[in-house]
Amino acid sequence: MSAATVVWRWGQVEASQNGEDLCLAHRDAQAQAWVRQGRVVRGTGYDGASRAVRHDLARTGAIVRLRQRGRYLVHAAGAVDEQGRAWLLAGDSGCGKSTLAY
Repeated sequence: MSAATVVWRWGQVEASQNGEDLCLAHRDAQAQAWVRQGRVVRGTGYDGASRAVRHDLARTGAIVRLRQRGRYLVHAAGAVDEQGRAWLLAGDSGCGKSTLAY
């Protein structure tokens, strides 16, 4: 990664500000994506990276775009009870959200 300051990390992806643009760089691969003018665009090494690396970069870019619009990604399951109340069950992958909602 360049001399730009890392603003945050999510998994293996580091984000750094470069003027108006945000560079997303995968720590284990030489691959980047950019959040530029409201869009996520492919950067250096993206096309040659593994599917998992491209997924990490694209997912992080989508999360950034949601946050820029005042929205958030929630890993969750939902259920509605007999009285019409909705329940959001948030948690880590594999912790049983879908099983509990079922």
